[in-house]
Amino acid sequence: MSKDKLAEKQRKAMIARRLKEVREAKGRTQHEMAVFLECTQGRISQYESDGDIGFDVLLKVCDIYGCSVDYLIGRDVEYGTGTNRERILRALEKLPCPMQDAVVRMVEVAGESE
Repeated sequence: MSKDKLAEKQRKAMIARRLKEVREAKGRTQHEMAVFLECTQGRISQYESDGDIGFDVLLKVCDIYGCSVDYLIGRDVEYGTGTNRERILRALEKLPCPMQDAVVRMVEVAGESE
């Protein structure tokens, strides 16, 4: 088996595992997932066994379960971490207002210097 085929097989296996993981983490059945995605339970089972899922469906899964595409395809190691923007916004919201203002000013200044 060529390196490319092996890498694709490993990527699909990762996607299959993580699809099942995120579904189970939300306490959903394959049938419930099928209703959300407007397909059959058999199709969900297939996605979770072979990882062969289209990009549009992958995006819907991420929207439904609040995870990133990077997580599902194995580029991010934490479930539900979201994009950098989402992570930054969550962290910023936890700061007191004066600190939020200071961080925003720092980011604005940093952006102007580029």
